[in-house]
Formats: sequence, structure tokens, C-alpha cells
Amino acid sequence: MESREHAERLVKYFERIASENENREVWQKGLTTAQEWLRLIDSENISQEELSNFIRVIHANKSRTSGWYDLASGAYHWAHSKGFALPKVKDFFDSENLPSTTFEKVTFEEHAEILVKHFGKYLDEDPHSLAWKIGLKSAQEWQRLL
Repeated sequence: MESREHAERLVKYFERIASENENREVWQKGLTTAQEWLRLIDSENISQEELSNFIRVIHANKSRTSGWYDLASGAYHWAHSKGFALPKVKDFFDSENLPSTTFEKVTFEEHAEILVKHFGKYLDEDPHSLAWKIGLKSAQEWQRLL
């Protein structure tokens, strides 16, 4: 499937899901990000900084839903085909989810620190994400309470 067609399908997908789930930040963010991909596809001149900001948002959210993963895959491969500098595909798509066994071997304080770093990394990549802000704030509050 051509990138433009792929992006258009994702816009329609996220529009439908966002309209059914008005209070779901993940769907609205998916919609605006898919629309941004369409804008970039149609843009004559895309700066590396502009693309990097887009790719960071894609990376931070790629595992939130299957629709997001589809968006990340399509956008990554489109950007790669245009010759933009990107992280290696293995690094970009490797799962960064923390296995639960990691937390069985650490103290509560270490667990909280791991979560602060995890949410902080994604908030750095996607500074407008409500989910990452809430996650980081919650992990920091847990640290404070410990």
C-alpha cells in the first residue's frame, strides 16, 4: 500500500475510534499524528528537526495500541524511504516494555526509580502527552511517599 493511502486509512480509523471514545487521549493523539503524517507526505520541504519531532512522538506511542503500531511502522518506513536519518529499525521497534520479573528483584524504591525513568523518557519524546505526564507524576509521587 502506498504511504499516502496508508496515512489516509489511519486518519479515518483514528477519527472513527476518537469519535466513539471522546475522552480517550490515545485516540485523539493518534488522529492528530496520522494527520501530521499526511501533512509531511504532502510537504515539499521537510526539515530533519520537523521529522525528528514527528518520529519521537511515533516512537513514544508505538506500543499504545495496534493502530499506533501500524502508524509507527508505516511512518518509519516512509521516512526511511525518503532518506531521512532515523534510529536503526531494530532499536526503534524493539519492545521497551519492562517485564514484570524485573520488579520482583528490586526494592520498591528501585521500582519507582525505573518507572520515573521510563515515563520521563517517553515524556521527553512526546512532551504534550497527557498519558506520559500522568505516569511520570504518579511515579514521582510514589517515590515521594516511599
